[in-house]
Amino acid sequence: MCIRDRGLTFCSCTKKGDIGPSGASGNSGEEVYTISFQNGLYPESSYSGIEDNRIRSDSPDTNYGNTTGGLLIGQNSSSTYRVLIKFREMEKYVPENIKIKKAYLVLYSYITSSTTTISAYALSSGWDEMTSSWVSRTVTDLWATPGGDFNSSSSVSNSVLLKKDSYEMLEINPDIIADWLSNTYNNYGLILKANNETVTNYNGIYLSEAADILKRPKLILYYTK
Repeated sequence: MCIRDRGLTFCSCTKKGDIGPSGASGNSGEEVYTISFQNGLYPESSYSGIEDNRIRSDSPDTNYGNTTGGLLIGQNSSSTYRVLIKFREMEKYVPENIKIKKAYLVLYSYITSSTTTISAYALSSGWDEMTSSWVSRTVTDLWATPGGDFNSSSSVSNSVLLKKDSYEMLEINPDIIADWLSNTYNNYGLILKANNETVTNYNGIYLSEAADILKRPKLILYYTK
């Protein structure tokens, strides 16, 4: 369905019902499309391309890919927690040569020890959901740097304060999504981490296999053709 508003045409190719972020702006008469990725729901109920895992410094060899709980981010008295997340098979659902206007990662935060501000960074090495840990990215390969391989001085998102029982949105740099879709850079996904890992504060977010489908991580893209 397409709607014209003040010279712009907005077309949706996702299911109706969610209240999401403000849409991207385009040139007059330019059609702006949106598509979401969320396991078990968008773009279709069979989609399962989002994978995630938490890694923690005090259990450096432990994999949490099968955890039934949430994914912790931040710092407690003994450990640093980070979250790995990637979005596979997006290219199956969007046309080629599109221009990504905006991208949002929606997370549901369910616990808090204090205020925790997080940001996202693009991973530079591949990893496996069921074998990755603080020191290992696959069953046979180590991270070059324990805790994940990424440029810690170059975030690909804004910073967001996680609050208890609340949906929060990270606005992701649309260029990184475009580079993944065009195969300019390998799509290794993102690592989410607290901005300050020297003080005790952490939050939990629901993971991609959470029983409540609506609280699973969701990636929303706005694009033009």
